[in-house]
Amino acid sequence: MVSTVISRFVVRSVLGDRLLPGDFAGPVGPDRKAMLDSVVQSDILVGDSLVLELYGRDGRVTYSTSKRQVGTIPSDAAKARSTLVNGDVAKSVETMNSQKVLKVFVPVPFIGEDQPAGVLALAQDYGPIAQAGRKGLLPVIGVLQLVLVTLCFSICSTCPRRRLVTWRRSGKSE
Repeated sequence: MVSTVISRFVVRSVLGDRLLPGDFAGPVGPDRKAMLDSVVQSDILVGDSLVLELYGRDGRVTYSTSKRQVGTIPSDAAKARSTLVNGDVAKSVETMNSQKVLKVFVPVPFIGEDQPAGVLALAQDYGPIAQAGRKGLLPVIGVLQLVLVTLCFSICSTCPRRRLVTWRRSGKSE
């Protein structure tokens, strides 16, 4: 959830007025790359954010902070293309450079255009996300265990009485 909010914020606020439709048409030129690198390094890739990529409509990476990705159609290109088709944010857990990441795909629309020009993908370190999930889940697990123990205790405590009642109804004595 937080990753989605951060990714949308990046599209709308930080890069919103700096991205151009041409940034998604093909690999960006050296001047655009220098400008995007400057903004991304200073304002976006902070904390747990690791990589930012721009995908064209065909799924090809047109800009990336991971330079070897530019011009390629990576294995997650289908996720980027489906984001364009349905217009919704998509997420996937992937491995990048031997590190587990959460990658969020956000369609990038431009005023006056019927369809988004492309997709911005932001990859964040998955470790802190998983750790926060575990910390949030521990109280829930504790409550569920308490309910389960209480339920078992109440069922088990009534079992001997039921056995005795059943035994007496059958005409047998203890």
